[in-house]
Amino acid sequence: MSPIQIIVVLLQHENPPSLSTMLKCAGHFFSMTTKASFDKSYKSPEESIEIFKSRGLIVYDENKARH
Repeated sequence: MSPIQIIVVLLQHENPPSLSTMLKCAGHFFSMTTKASFDKSYKSPEESIEIFKSRGLIVYDENKARH
């Protein structure tokens, strides 16, 4: 059985870091893991909307969804 390492960081600041800073730090942590290849091709917003609608998504405002 391999040991499990747990790192606990307590943030006790008068001005805690912003959410974006915390997410960037989390991204650096997760980028250390093995990266998987990405094989899906690009879909335009219009194509994506049609795929989602074919799968049952209800789109009330297509202009807003496209944006």
